[in-house]
Amino acid sequence: MTKENNRECPNETKISLVDWDNKSEAEQIKEILHEADDHNLQYEVEREAKKLIKNDSGLNEARAYEMALRNWVK
Repeated sequence: MTKENNRECPNETKISLVDWDNKSEAEQIKEILHEADDHNLQYEVEREAKKLIKNDSGLNEARAYEMALRNWVK
């Protein structure tokens, strides 16, 4: 996720970027699913992330959840 001038970029999700890289993968996924739930899309995001991981075993799990969230929240 990117940040410009200490603001989230347009079309970005609301996930907190503060210390994002210092969070564990499980914490990142939890935040992503929390935001997905805010949009009533937790099931869809989780299902799509698992599909992405199944199709690309080398894909980072948190990245798959982030990609799924972005696909659903536009």
